[in-house]
Amino acid sequence: MTSAEEIADSAAAIRDERLREIYVRLANEVATRTAEGFSGAWTFRSFGRLVGLPQSDPMLQACVELLVLQVSPKLLDMHFRLHLPGDDLGIDLDDETVRSAFATSELVLPDGQKIRNFESLMAPYFTPAGSEYGD
Repeated sequence: MTSAEEIADSAAAIRDERLREIYVRLANEVATRTAEGFSGAWTFRSFGRLVGLPQSDPMLQACVELLVLQVSPKLLDMHFRLHLPGDDLGIDLDDETVRSAFATSELVLPDGQKIRNFESLMAPYFTPAGSEYGD
């Protein structure tokens, strides 16, 4: 479990006061929900609701990026879902498929279908670090 002390320690390196405040609020919300057994997924919209900011706020997006990239405390994993026209549910993409798509500029689906210009069809979502969501 991630402690408030670990979050405060990691926040100390953030120079911008507003960014640090948002980071601490978001990190504490994620840590608390994870400790309570949350096993779903978050989006930028749901993170915005947790801390009272619009999903497009650059500070919110920067905080989410920090929570994905930092090693300690490691709170979030980022994944992608592909939304093809007419497909309301979307397709969860594994990390290797995403890496390969960006390396080759072509997304290859499990059925062999190849998609160029796939970036606008992908939406990120976030899970508690190390969770088995979607597996």
